[in-house]
Amino acid sequence: MKTFFLFLISLNTLFAQDNLIKKEELFRLKAFETTAAFFTPNISYKGFHYEKINFKKDIICQQVKRYDLFFALFYSARFLIDNNWEQVFKKCQDYLLVKEKKAISGLFKEKKKSRNATLLTFHELVKTFKEKPVKKFKIRKEILQKIKTMPNGLLRSLAEGFLALKLSNKAWAHKEISKIINTNFTKVIFEIDLNSEKEAKLLLEDITFLVNEIIKYKENKDIGNLLLHYMALLSDGENFKNKINEKDVNWSLQEMRVLAKDYTYGIKNLGFWFYMIGKRAFKQEALTYFTDFFNESFFKYKLSRYAWLLQYGRPLDPEFRAKFYRSVVADHMNSGIYSQYLLIRLLEIEEIKSELVKKDPYYKKPPFSLKRNFFRKLVKSGKYLDFAIYELYLLGDRDSKVFQSY
Repeated sequence: MKTFFLFLISLNTLFAQDNLIKKEELFRLKAFETTAAFFTPNISYKGFHYEKINFKKDIICQQVKRYDLFFALFYSARFLIDNNWEQVFKKCQDYLLVKEKKAISGLFKEKKKSRNATLLTFHELVKTFKEKPVKKFKIRKEILQKIKTMPNGLLRSLAEGFLALKLSNKAWAHKEISKIINTNFTKVIFEIDLNSEKEAKLLLEDITFLVNEIIKYKENKDIGNLLLHYMALLSDGENFKNKINEKDVNWSLQEMRVLAKDYTYGIKNLGFWFYMIGKRAFKQEALTYFTDFFNESFFKYKLSRYAWLLQYGRPLDPEFRAKFYRSVVADHMNSGIYSQYLLIRLLEIEEIKSELVKKDPYYKKPPFSLKRNFFRKLVKSGKYLDFAIYELYLLGDRDSKVFQSY
């Protein structure tokens, strides 16, 4: 019994050390509550569908925080979600500031934003895949040219992986699908900036078509099953879960443990299995899997692709760890918005912070200040507004001015 209690104490210590991020933020973002409503994370952490915002029953306007009310009404109105937001707005509008009322009402007077160029290109590619024979040289050339205009990310790799299968290039297909399933979910936010529920549904239809086509290839069965599970986690919808049951690949935890140690489909997809094991088992088991296999024996190149895993654990070997940290800073320091976000999340790693401060004294600021500045800049630039405002709310930054970028 004494040994068991010592084990529990050591386990709690390990969880306490892993303080960069909460478990639910990794494996399943929970809904959060304001004084006015309940929110689900898909409003900002973009899956491929929108959830309702649930206003509290019999809401008394004067008993809720004004910003909470504005926050809930704004998102409900913006996404045209049928959950009685209009009745709440009518009932509580005298409690809002004039500029806040105008912001909500103005959503219906402005023209809809143009679609994200990446989403538009992806939709055109899927349409081509459906209608034209891709083995013809001219069609294949057109498809490749379109793919090259897309930024590296989930949608590009999905289109490229499918094309590779159509051309019977299994190695190329596996390379692209492996990129997808090792992608941190948060990175998808910075690739897919949805404007409406309608747009989300169209994207989900396109993705579903490609995934269903990819998993039809028998020679691609194993990596296709990994993709199917990844999409089920990412979209949180029923269609991929139903397909998993239909194909009878709803693995038990023991089956996952065996698959995760396979060299080709397991260890090389360490990010994917870290998610899967962490979702089904104790988080410590996922961390053990990470530390056991993330070393130079298996990973020598493109280490920075796995930088997001440093939010949860550290490689054990000191030489490999130092090499990994250098790779992360070198590759992410002058990269895009997601890289900036990731570096801020990794500042609690002293070696990474020290390396960043050498290159830019800006990183001397406290992490909270850096996060707030980062999301404020996103709002000011008009990019990823839903995500940025949501994160500012969670940081305690409650200022309705941030909505003016809409």
